Amino acid sequence: MASMRSRDQDHRRIRSILPGLATDPLPEYPTMDSLNILVWNCREAGSNAFKRNMRELISTHKLEILILMETKVPYSSIGNFFNNMGFIAAIIVDPIGRVCGIWLL
Repeated sequence: MASMRSRDQDHRRIRSILPGLATDPLPEYPTMDSLNILVWNCREAGSNAFKRNMRELISTHKLEILILMETKVPYSSIGNFFNNMGFIAAIIVDPIGRVCGIWLL
């Protein structure tokens, strides 16, 4: 597994590539732990196992954005579950029959 470089190491590397920035402060970008996103090809989002796993993931990782694919159920059948967990549906593409389905929460 590759080691993560520190922000100072990144700044030194950028300054070595672009010497004109040597006196200008570099912009601060959010760190990787400032936003928690989960993208999950979940399949069968209406099952009890899905709800149990989703509750655990949300509470453990403090998720802010969820992208669920291959849900295979309409959002209307499980929307209250996510509302109770503190999420609002931003974009919903309900499945056609029992194929596909993408939810951005």
